[in-house]
Amino acid sequence: MAFACVFCSASKSIDKGYIYEAEKVGEILSEYGYDLVYGGDKVGLMGAISQSMKKNNSKIVGVCVKDMYYEEKYNENCDEIVICDGLSERKQCMKKMADLFLVLPGGIGTLDELIEVISEKKLGYMKQTIIIYDSKGIYDEFFFNIENLIKEKFIKSDIRTLWYRVSDLKSLINMLDREKMKQV
Repeated sequence: MAFACVFCSASKSIDKGYIYEAEKVGEILSEYGYDLVYGGDKVGLMGAISQSMKKNNSKIVGVCVKDMYYEEKYNENCDEIVICDGLSERKQCMKKMADLFLVLPGGIGTLDELIEVISEKKLGYMKQTIIIYDSKGIYDEFFFNIENLIKEKFIKSDIRTLWYRVSDLKSLINMLDREKMKQV
């Protein structure tokens, strides 16, 4: 059993195209034999990917902070709910379970999670693959800022080797095929 840790939005207000893509990503992850560990919410991209993977027989582990759990903002269809005291503990729990990180479009929480896994990989604390699903160029400005930091010598250009950036479902499938080959 391998877990894909997916970081993504819980916004109810986003374009339905993102929801559709998250559902398709969930189907693909399930086809590749992944189970899901994620932030545990039931709405937005979090809800879409968890429902899709559940429908496709993957195990779903939601990792919630206490407040979210007690306010019943978690996905009750999860196979397992892990309750944490705060966001730092929540991230640590998800990272411990992860065999792969996949970052879908999201807000400030998603960016925080993305930066943390990149930082930890840079420091050698983790080896898992990080895939950034850059749907509709949502992360263009993020990558522009990375390039600016490289240009100004705040970070080294080898930072680019710490993740893979894909922009469509076919590219994601190609990346998952590469991951599968590494495991053989």
